[in-house]
Amino acid sequence: MKKIVLTALAVGSILLCDAQTKASKKYPSLFWEITGNGLSRPSYLFGTMHVSSKMVFHLPDSFYLGIKNCDVVALETNPESWQEDLVKYDVEANSYGRPHFPWNNFSQMPDDYLNIRTLQFDKYEKQIEAALYSRPSTINNLLYRNYSDYSSDFEENTYLDMYIYQVGKKMGKQVAGVERYDESMKLMMEAYRDAAKEKNHKQRSYDNDDTYSADKLQEAYRTGNLDLLDSINRMNSFSAAFDEKFLYRRNLLQANSIDSILKSRSSLFVGVGAAHLPGTRGVIEILRRMGYKLRPIVMGETDSDKKDVVEKLRVPVNFNAQVSEDGFIKCDIPGKFYRFNEEGLLDQMQYADMANGSYYMVTRIKTNCGMWGQDEDAVKRKIDSLLYENIPGKILSKQEIVRNGYKGLDILNRTRRGDVQRYNIFITPYEVIIFKMSGNGEYVKDGDESKRFFGSIRLKEYNPEPTGWKQYQPLYGGFSVDLPHEPFASKGKNWQYQAEDKSTGTTYTIVRTDVHNYNFAEEDTFDLALLDESFSNSEFIDKRISRKLITWKGYASLDCKYLHKDGSLLLTRFLIQGPHYYTLIAHGRKENDDMQRFLNSFQITPLIYKEPFEKKDTSLCYSVKTTFYPEDKKIKISIPGQDNSLPDIDDDDDGDDQNNLPWGSFRNSVVENDSTGEKIYVSCYKSGRYYYNSDSSRLDENRISRSGSWIVRSKKKYRLPDGWRILEFQLSDTNSSRMIWTKSFYRSGVGFSLVTEGDTLSAPSSFVKSFFETFTPDTLNGFNPFEKKSTAFFNDFFSKDTTLRKRAVKSIDQVEVDSADFPHVKRALATINWSDKKYLQTKKSLVNKLGAIKTKSSSDLLKEIYYAAGDTIEMQYAALESLLQQHTRYSFSVFRDIVTAEPPVIDVSPGNSDFSLSRFRFNVNSVWGSGNDNDGDFWDDLYDSIRLTRSILPGMLPLLNLDDYKWRTMRLLGRMIDSNLVSSSDYDIYFSKFLLEARQELKKQAITEKKKMIKKAADKNIKANEDDDDDGKDYGNEKLALYAKLLMPFWNSNENVPVVFYQLLALNDKKIRYNTALLMIKNNKPVADSVLNYFAATDEYRYSFYNDLQEIGQLKFFPSKYNNKIDLAKSKLLCSKPYGKPDSVAFIEKLPAEFKSKQGYMYFFKYKEKKDDPAWKLAYIGLISKDPKQFEVCARPGSSKSKIEDDDSDDYNFTSFTDTKLNEDKSRVQQLSEALKKLIYSHRKSAKEFYDVSKNDLSDILRMRN
Repeated sequence: MKKIVLTALAVGSILLCDAQTKASKKYPSLFWEITGNGLSRPSYLFGTMHVSSKMVFHLPDSFYLGIKNCDVVALETNPESWQEDLVKYDVEANSYGRPHFPWNNFSQMPDDYLNIRTLQFDKYEKQIEAALYSRPSTINNLLYRNYSDYSSDFEENTYLDMYIYQVGKKMGKQVAGVERYDESMKLMMEAYRDAAKEKNHKQRSYDNDDTYSADKLQEAYRTGNLDLLDSINRMNSFSAAFDEKFLYRRNLLQANSIDSILKSRSSLFVGVGAAHLPGTRGVIEILRRMGYKLRPIVMGETDSDKKDVVEKLRVPVNFNAQVSEDGFIKCDIPGKFYRFNEEGLLDQMQYADMANGSYYMVTRIKTNCGMWGQDEDAVKRKIDSLLYENIPGKILSKQEIVRNGYKGLDILNRTRRGDVQRYNIFITPYEVIIFKMSGNGEYVKDGDESKRFFGSIRLKEYNPEPTGWKQYQPLYGGFSVDLPHEPFASKGKNWQYQAEDKSTGTTYTIVRTDVHNYNFAEEDTFDLALLDESFSNSEFIDKRISRKLITWKGYASLDCKYLHKDGSLLLTRFLIQGPHYYTLIAHGRKENDDMQRFLNSFQITPLIYKEPFEKKDTSLCYSVKTTFYPEDKKIKISIPGQDNSLPDIDDDDDGDDQNNLPWGSFRNSVVENDSTGEKIYVSCYKSGRYYYNSDSSRLDENRISRSGSWIVRSKKKYRLPDGWRILEFQLSDTNSSRMIWTKSFYRSGVGFSLVTEGDTLSAPSSFVKSFFETFTPDTLNGFNPFEKKSTAFFNDFFSKDTTLRKRAVKSIDQVEVDSADFPHVKRALATINWSDKKYLQTKKSLVNKLGAIKTKSSSDLLKEIYYAAGDTIEMQYAALESLLQQHTRYSFSVFRDIVTAEPPVIDVSPGNSDFSLSRFRFNVNSVWGSGNDNDGDFWDDLYDSIRLTRSILPGMLPLLNLDDYKWRTMRLLGRMIDSNLVSSSDYDIYFSKFLLEARQELKKQAITEKKKMIKKAADKNIKANEDDDDDGKDYGNEKLALYAKLLMPFWNSNENVPVVFYQLLALNDKKIRYNTALLMIKNNKPVADSVLNYFAATDEYRYSFYNDLQEIGQLKFFPSKYNNKIDLAKSKLLCSKPYGKPDSVAFIEKLPAEFKSKQGYMYFFKYKEKKDDPAWKLAYIGLISKDPKQFEVCARPGSSKSKIEDDDSDDYNFTSFTDTKLNEDKSRVQQLSEALKKLIYSHRKSAKEFYDVSKNDLSDILRMRN
């Protein structure tokens, strides 16, 4: 049959068109003949699109004849290696970039947390549904590229590139690729990197012109118009740098590969993306420059009738036996199984038969049916009930089968596309195993391939009949336990070992959960409680009957007994050994002696490793003698993200050695044994060339020991003969058996660190012990961070070697200078000029360095720089900022002289208004300044040394008369008043000005409020279900607040001042009235009881009023009527939700609570967001003090309050609206008690993510079905 088809394809000839006939089109076809350059036979070049749309499948006879007449069929990469490439290389998106500081990147350090789902046994039905329905995305991308049922009617069975490959295979052709996968991936990495670095990205407007639209692109391809296609691609390109690597470099690789194949005397049919063909740097012209002749082939408008014939051909395949990792499954497939781990939730092995467009898949689903009180027959009935809804298309046949003693189902179905699929589903005592084969059309139904695959299935026979209890220990050790037979071992989210005693109907399960987190050591009893909470969350648990904390053979343990919903019993023991959390479960119809035998036989045993061997890690630069080291299963290829968010990378970065970057370098990895559950975190860093740290005492600690509340069990410091300084810690915490072991190496700016987790009761394993004891860093040249680097920096800066100078220029911000470096800084400033790259940025950076040189000469130079800058305000700002950062009386006096004589213009660009409320709050309330940050806003630095600022204040007050500086100076004066550094006499000459302006601002505010009232009255027709966004919202007036602060000192000396304050209290804006009243109380001025009662009675202000009065020591003014904990709690709760206030809030109950040894109450409220909501939701606030004279429990002794804005930093603040709905059919006390437990738990370190259930959800897979 195959010969007949190929003969038919040979009939006819390939028509060539004269390229001169259409001079207007240089590239008039997708299909090109390659001749010349010594070729004895023509070869062919074809432009593809990587899609399955029917648009690209208008293929004439010449297409098939071209493939027929060649020896080799090639695509961009060879499809026969795709699956191997996918598992061989690890392509990491968004991983490009270098940390600015080597100690900031600890992304790989283990930070596991227990979760409510950790020990929760989930129903297996959802996984079976997903397994039956799912067509893995990797398989789809490899074989089909069909993405929706709607589009499937307009698509072929595969995409064009794969079709070319399949036609070639069916015609018996050799297959090749003109690029390598890793080569292409690296070029893509470089393309994104270069695009991110590119300064001049292409910019264009987007209008309604569709000349370069996607539709036009498709039209260009459909008509074979490569000229138009090239124009569209060039117009839509976003980056020339990206095109250079992603397109042009690849064009050259492809052309060189084509040339190599042709020189081997093989004729070739090669298909590459059509965008690679046209243009002076396209594959066509490159091949022409190599001496080949390329002529376009007329494809014609008539589709070939050969397509249907070719698709019926089968490519013969050779089957190989495949065995699962645990040896339980054996079957034959025409290749080998791969794990692409795409969803990460299903245990799947997959193989795609690329040539025939079919795939083979095995999915394993643990049922834990014994835990649910079910047997294999019950599981079979469950599966049978799921088939109709979850098998794609129509079920053609269903038969019951048995294989190796396991019952199962053999199912044949046809999808809506008409493709036949076949399933074999087997039920074992512990899992469901689904074998699936799918292909195009009748491939699965008619061929011998499916018979071979399904007929070869063999499952390990399992005999659970007890032959007498025996001690079991895994091959790698770790524990031993008595069981009725060797258990079934499996690895999912946990390691699990299961056995069954059929004579008593009792199942026995051991679960090992590995939790590595090196940032804390939680109390054992708390983590045991979390394990109990997680397991009891399993749906089959009815209730806990008993709970008892014990110590089992030295290890903290918890024994619990649970009642199953079917009336059976579960006896459990939770045990903690460092990062290994063991759960023992005995489940039977009734309690028996063997259950206790099982629990009591469990003991921790040493882990078993092979003999030590030498290992050298060239990436992290160390060698070690170890009993284990993970295989390098994947080659990492880092690819930058597409958001261009890379840190300050210049065009000339390519020449830098990443190991000698100015800011240093950092690398890390985790050496992990999945079987034993042990991990060792390894990191290395090298300080930057110019990095300096005067505090060498940091070498006495490391990142781990510096953080957390550790108990240091052991600390060792010593030196090795080769100069390495060693620092070892063994850290634990109160009531915790977990132990963190760290070992740090340091020498001349180079550091290595090892971290692992163990326990205080067991000796370290041979793996950990040998690794820590024999770890040997490579000899690396570093830069001592404790030696001053300014000399080296300036040597590089003044060097004639452009590489050294560039490195220094980039690193100005990294180097630290002092007064001895002043001549070098001055010389550096003199050497740069406008023609230098980034002149302004470089000069500003150098000027900023003068802020650290606190000498008169430095201040004078800054003064010169200021006046020389002319109207370059950025340079003026930098000079003034550096003057203030010198923090000397002389520098401040120079600053005063400059800004009073010739102040710089304040930047009034959009968004940089001088009177910005957000800027005011940030600059004034956030400790008035940000240290030595050079942010260009020199005025902020006046707040850093407020007493020095006071010394120059009199000379700066005339700035009040300049619009640019008026509000800045007033704020500064207000800050002085708050600090009691000025009195009214210091600025009394401006009193009349302030009073007049305050009255004017009062009038403006009154007019604004009147307009608001008129508008509100006019808007009475707002529908009841519409929100009136402005209703009840008062924004205050920062200007009036500032005037009030400045006028207050004149209260007693000028009768007009009290009048202004009472006018402020008469305004409608509640925020203005509140701030005014508080200022008056603070300054012992009389405030009417009606005002006090108003703010105490208002939910929006009550809590703030209470706290603010308490802070200024005037709580006596808070009305006693509202000084109760329910009202205050309600107010604080509402204040925690500044937007979207609920429609109604009501107090429910208070429950006693304890957190970190402090006792108090949690107050619970119910609320509705909208009045017609059907259910109430839960809200809470705490920790409320038991002391009747104190409202809240405070973290710090003597602390009187906890501000709303400080909620995140207050450990004792439990205030939140939740989405938890109150269940009217459930006990309220029970619901509140459960909520309280979650509250307390979630504030512990170990339970940080315990109630986060957003991970590991099958809903995304199942959603694809709908």
